Amino acid sequence: MSCPDCRKNVKIFTQAEKFLNQEGNSQDPFTYSTLSDVKEKIFPGSTKEKKVPLKQWLVSGIILVMCMILGSVAVSKFFPEFQAISFMFVAATLVAYCMLFIGMNMDKLSEK
Repeated sequence: MSCPDCRKNVKIFTQAEKFLNQEGNSQDPFTYSTLSDVKEKIFPGSTKEKKVPLKQWLVSGIILVMCMILGSVAVSKFFPEFQAISFMFVAATLVAYCMLFIGMNMDKLSEK
């Protein structure tokens, strides 16, 4: 597996399976409500979500927009035939960034 998170999860679930299959383990594996409970029992604190603060989203968004606008202006100045492509790339990237922002901060945005 090339994904580091996937390798980590496979390792965690393998250890959970070994833990549950140990001889003398009187716990029934079906007494746990979810696999996250098993993961939490083996690695306490590992299931907490890591939230990105709103300030970091805004700062990185402003830097992203400025760099992309300056880059597309530079490209259109030196290569006018690529002007439309560079502006479409900027627009697509901004839309993707906005989608990620809204998706990751849906709970914060809906509370207010």
